[in-house]
This record gives sequence, C-alpha cells and structure tokens, in this order.
Amino acid sequence: MVVLVLTQKGFHEVMKLRESAHLTIWVNQHILSKDEIAEYKNDGIHITDCAYDIDINSEDQINNALQMLYQNHPDEVIFVER
Repeated sequence: MVVLVLTQKGFHEVMKLRESAHLTIWVNQHILSKDEIAEYKNDGIHITDCAYDIDINSEDQINNALQMLYQNHPDEVIFVER
C-alpha cells in the first residue's frame, strides 16, 4: 500500500500504522529533512520525499502527484491524505 502524506499531522498518523501494515510512504517535500528521511530509511521504513512541495489546497497539484505515484506503483493501492 502506498500513502501520500501531505501534512505533518498526517505523517504522525501514518507512522502509527506502519507497524501493522506494509506501507510505502511518500511525504510532501516540506515535512521532513533529508537527514530525517535517511534515518527512517536506515530503520527499514520505505519512505520517499516528493520532488516538489504539493499545495494541499490545489487539486491539480495533488492529482499530478497521484499520477506520478500511479506510474511508480502501478499495481498498488494508493491512499492520499485529505
């Protein structure tokens, strides 16, 4: 399962679920630093930051990010924080 996390609050909620579900987490660019991403990866968490900041009020930007996720994870269920 792939999760697109758009806010800090959403990130904390998803991290509570990571123990019970196999998740691939994509986070909005401003949520975590590069060092934090590296730490989570070192802990075995499948996490990637988006290449650009997604405006959580822009349906176009969210849809563009979703299309990118479909291309990278074509056979997986994708959840988007709303």
